[in-house]
Amino acid sequence: MDTKTIIWQDFGPTTSGEIYLYNESGITRLTNNSVKEKDIQLSGSTVAWSAFDGKDFEIYLYDGIRTQRLTNNSFDDYSPVLNGNRVAWFQWNNNQENLFFHDGKKSQQVTTNLEVNNPLILASNLVYEQTETTGNISLKMYNPTTRTTRTLSSKLIPESVAPSTNDNVVAWLEDNPENDRSTLKFWNGSKTVTVADNVLGKRIALRSNKLLYTAPPKVYKDQSNNGQLFVCEVNDPSGKSTQVTDGQNDDYRGYYGVPNMIEDRKSTRLNSSHSSVSR
Repeated sequence: MDTKTIIWQDFGPTTSGEIYLYNESGITRLTNNSVKEKDIQLSGSTVAWSAFDGKDFEIYLYDGIRTQRLTNNSFDDYSPVLNGNRVAWFQWNNNQENLFFHDGKKSQQVTTNLEVNNPLILASNLVYEQTETTGNISLKMYNPTTRTTRTLSSKLIPESVAPSTNDNVVAWLEDNPENDRSTLKFWNGSKTVTVADNVLGKRIALRSNKLLYTAPPKVYKDQSNNGQLFVCEVNDPSGKSTQVTDGQNDDYRGYYGVPNMIEDRKSTRLNSSHSSVSR
């Protein structure tokens, strides 16, 4: 979140949860009505939310100057995800959830009658998790310019994706059938690079082209759960990593969550009933 911008809802005795924005220019009231607004998201000075129009929920976008209604249909649109003026959201078509994406200019339907979760917006592309008929989880990347979808992983560990919002780089973890650890990979915009096959824990972080993860120290040759912090420069096509901590102590718990690099994000988990989608 932009630390200079704050959004909130006012549930006063005469209001229905109106949305307000505060920044250096002061307080701006974004809504003024008697309908329900929910799923509010902030990116910089841009705000997205879902609002009831009297029949169903629709998606709205405030770009810092004006509010635009992105959807106008007879179905519920909800759970927007925001990066700048790009928005992804789900729509319930009375049978299944479908994923949509607004690239800042136009809106497109991304999926049709598929079980998908956790959409994340990169610089221009959209990534999301898809549950296959086999039960495996795949990581998909959608390109709105070509309207094509690429499979980045077919054995994704759910909720392990770390996106870069400034470019189209994304990292993730896969199950490693040879041990109880995970394989770390990233997409650098043109190809998939494998970083390590001995990652401890399920959390990684990607910030400023630096990919952080936890693995056993090199000196023990993977025969230890003594976790240490490693950094991989995603601009390096080789995927080479550097051990940051000294490996002399059991730093597994201290570095497991990569606290200085992780930004907590809420997970969009879809349930069998669209009315109970949680964030």
